[in-house]
Amino acid sequence: MIELNGKDKFNEFISGKSVCVIDFYAPWCGPCRILAPKLAAWTEKYKIPGAKVDTTNNMDLASDYSINLLPTTVVFKNGKEHKRLIGVFEESEFKKATE
Repeated sequence: MIELNGKDKFNEFISGKSVCVIDFYAPWCGPCRILAPKLAAWTEKYKIPGAKVDTTNNMDLASDYSINLLPTTVVFKNGKEHKRLIGVFEESEFKKATE
């Protein structure tokens, strides 16, 4: 999963994809560190583009998407928010959210 910084890079990443996943996280967040390798594996396994956004460096994006809890994983379909998963979750939830 690539790291995105700034609205331009973020918007470029989510547009033009039928589905993609964004992991909103913070380096100090314990559950974020648990979820990160799982998300990386699942995006690779299911061939879904994935990216990470550090909310401490991208507060504007966190605010735009009302990210209040970490980690928050947002699934986008065709550039629009489709599903939101909060906290650490299982692969079955990831698969269902990205179908």
